[in-house]
Amino acid sequence: MKLKKIKLSNFRSFGETEETITFNDLTAIIGGNSCGKTTFFNALLRLFGDNQKEREITRADFHLPPDVNPDSINQSNLFIEAIFEFPEVTEHNGIEQYTVPSFFNNFTVDLEEGVPPYIRIRLESTWQRSNQPEGIVDTNIFFIIAPENELPDSENRMSISQTYLSQIKVTYVPALRDPSAQLKMVSGTLLWRLIRRINFDNSFKSEISLKMQGVKDTLSEHEGITKIKQIIGEQWNNYHGDDRYSQLDLHFNTQDMENILKKIDPFFSPTEIENGYTVDLLGDGLRSLFYLSLVGALLKTEELTLKEMFENPEKSIDERMFSIIPPCLTIVCVEEPENHVAPHLLGKIIKNLRDISNNDNAQVILSSHSPAIVKRIDPQEIRHFRSCKTKRATLTRTITLPDKTEEAYKYVKEAVRAYPEIYFSSLVILGEGDSEEIIIPHVMDLLDDRISTHEVAVVPLGGRHVNHFWRLLYQLDIPFITLLDLDLERGGGGWGRIKYCLDQLLKNGFDKNVILEVQGGRVLSDEEFSKMHTWTERESLDKWVVYLAKYDIYFSAPLDIDFLMLEAFSDQYISLLSQHEGPEITIGEDNKKVLDLTSEDKASEEYTKRISSDVSATLKEGKTGVSKEGNEYNDFQRELMIWYRYFFLYRGKPSTHMRLLSESDPKQMKEKLPEVFNNMQKKIITKLKIKEKVES
Repeated sequence: MKLKKIKLSNFRSFGETEETITFNDLTAIIGGNSCGKTTFFNALLRLFGDNQKEREITRADFHLPPDVNPDSINQSNLFIEAIFEFPEVTEHNGIEQYTVPSFFNNFTVDLEEGVPPYIRIRLESTWQRSNQPEGIVDTNIFFIIAPENELPDSENRMSISQTYLSQIKVTYVPALRDPSAQLKMVSGTLLWRLIRRINFDNSFKSEISLKMQGVKDTLSEHEGITKIKQIIGEQWNNYHGDDRYSQLDLHFNTQDMENILKKIDPFFSPTEIENGYTVDLLGDGLRSLFYLSLVGALLKTEELTLKEMFENPEKSIDERMFSIIPPCLTIVCVEEPENHVAPHLLGKIIKNLRDISNNDNAQVILSSHSPAIVKRIDPQEIRHFRSCKTKRATLTRTITLPDKTEEAYKYVKEAVRAYPEIYFSSLVILGEGDSEEIIIPHVMDLLDDRISTHEVAVVPLGGRHVNHFWRLLYQLDIPFITLLDLDLERGGGGWGRIKYCLDQLLKNGFDKNVILEVQGGRVLSDEEFSKMHTWTERESLDKWVVYLAKYDIYFSAPLDIDFLMLEAFSDQYISLLSQHEGPEITIGEDNKKVLDLTSEDKASEEYTKRISSDVSATLKEGKTGVSKEGNEYNDFQRELMIWYRYFFLYRGKPSTHMRLLSESDPKQMKEKLPEVFNNMQKKIITKLKIKEKVES
């Protein structure tokens, strides 16, 4: 039995529009603060909570739309529906003999072959204004014995008792975990629930009582105890003259099992000190981990009990090791497992939670806003929660990846895991590689330091599968802009890059009649568009570059971001070199630094050949072996490719850019920044809705 999906409407942060959340064996709910993660867990507890307090619907649970005065509302409705499927019916893994009988009469069976039967459990609640201060809340929970797409009515709904609901257990682990409180032998705590499961037969209890009576007698006969009892009795009678209550004895309340168990306290050793540690002495991180250990212990007792029931069905509940009736399904809900825990231990937490979820009668749902957790979760197990500011309501999304048969599937899946910051970002900048990761944040902070106060992620794509990332970000409703290399005269660059971007926009649903409209209102034909990569006219290319900025696509032109920065700051890059560094060239019989060449040297045949060689290396001659001539570049740019080859093909790009950014004067850099960065900064300000600076 597994939770397949939850449907919510009008519950707290979930608005009137129904939100549907699907589940895997392990599901991670991610999103920023106050986006509805805890609200979702509360919805589960309203259906399957342990006690009346967890299950109670109050007025505060009803969603309040924006700009609505609560005093103007006379009635409000909400619902929470859970759909559970029974894959064991088709898989025959053994657990069906325990789970199916409880719910068989409430099954809905689709005619489609291979689809397991399922049940629908729905909570509906209505708040009405009344003469009571908080109004009246009327709540009903029932089965819906009908296909999923049918609404409940008088004919398909069937009342459900707490006995049935208790077959589905939600174990909630809050973000603030206090194992000290859960280790007290008080009704409802984790330790109480664990210990109360043990079957202590009467003979064992009698044996313990006899042995504890011996301890009590020995203590009572001790000379010091006897004397203290006498002294206290004398002092008591000095104050109390009534025959009643005049006889005093000292009892040691450890004779019966109940009192003995109240003294249980976990103890950890060895330690750095002489004595061991109690839970109170552990650090926050270890206490949090021990709390999770208690939850795991609860589930283990249920697993062992099920195994014992299957292997020895003739045993009664009083004869089993643990006196419990295991639920058909336990859903473990863990909020922010990363709290107080060192990052290197998070892998263990996720592994243990995944092991729990692999059981036939257990599922795990965790919430997090930590990239360290998200990168350990398969993207298909993620549910993204986001707060819609205009509707003031929680929106939920699954993560859509390319089809598994596509080459892009593995690349995009791993890229998303490598850069989990995507999910928590206010805006994403998609770039080409490592250079963009270093340059863009520094430059944006230089242009407007308010940008760095927002969650802006720079994600390198390596120029691959851009359309899939666009699709993902469109789906998650996360604003983004893209900076690509124009790569003039490189393979796939220039007109090929323009065509690629237009094609990806079309694949993401943009209107062809708008995207491919040219001067005069004409739309490019399919044949014309298919040949765009063969076009050569430079002026028209530059216009398309400007045009694509309307769709948040920018270009490092004419080549890539490394060349863009080198062209703008060539003197600063060269000044970073020591006197022993820099490209060299042999002219005649002399070996010279390129930086020291005279006008006569630059007119030599050797220098001309050197430029041609470095132009070809920079533009990457490709599989054909044909050298690139750099006809799309001016003389200064062609000469600059000597330095490009030295800085970025022979040396590490990141370290070179980091030195420039850290050692250059910010004011001078800002004045010389390429225009594309200024254009990107303006678009980022607009998308983040940052107000214009007021000049003082």
